[in-house]
Amino acid sequence: MNVKLYGLQRSCTNYAAWLLDTNFREARTWHDGGAWKHSPMPVTLSRMDGYALCHKNPYAWVDSFIRYQEAKGLVVAPLPAFIDRWNTASAAYLEFAEMTPFAVTIRHESLLMDLDGELDRIGARLDIEREPRMVEMPCEMWRGGDNMRHAITGAAFDPAYYTSGQYLKRYTPDDLEAFSSGLDAATMRRLNYEVL
Repeated sequence: MNVKLYGLQRSCTNYAAWLLDTNFREARTWHDGGAWKHSPMPVTLSRMDGYALCHKNPYAWVDSFIRYQEAKGLVVAPLPAFIDRWNTASAAYLEFAEMTPFAVTIRHESLLMDLDGELDRIGARLDIEREPRMVEMPCEMWRGGDNMRHAITGAAFDPAYYTSGQYLKRYTPDDLEAFSSGLDAATMRRLNYEVL
């Protein structure tokens, strides 16, 4: 089964691809495959049999994206621009998943809190059989898409950073107000995220 990935940058697309490729013999994930995986407007592709749409809590996603930009020495966009981008893409991914057979929504947080259960849910939704349980975190991840997979390593990944909400320390009261007033409440509810 050819599975096309979609998700904003820093939303767990590489981790989801690794999990699908590792746990489902029938799955072949595509980062590109005719459409950019980070496109905020997903499209169906004739050679794809299924779709995985990756999400991350907006507070965690913005923190992750800003830390990435800062590490690269890039200019960081204003907070409302990040919130608008998250709203637009997340709503589009949810709509696409609801209208497309064999499409599964994957939440980064759910993978961290119940990986085994999430893998079972993903397999059931895509109608593919899961291999013997392989639920360990990879020691390295990949960047570069379908044809240029090169391993990257860096600081050790700490799931507790996300599961305990440590990323919230980044935000001032004004930042949290910008989130509260800017986040799309309906999209947040549909993804079981809470506006703080």
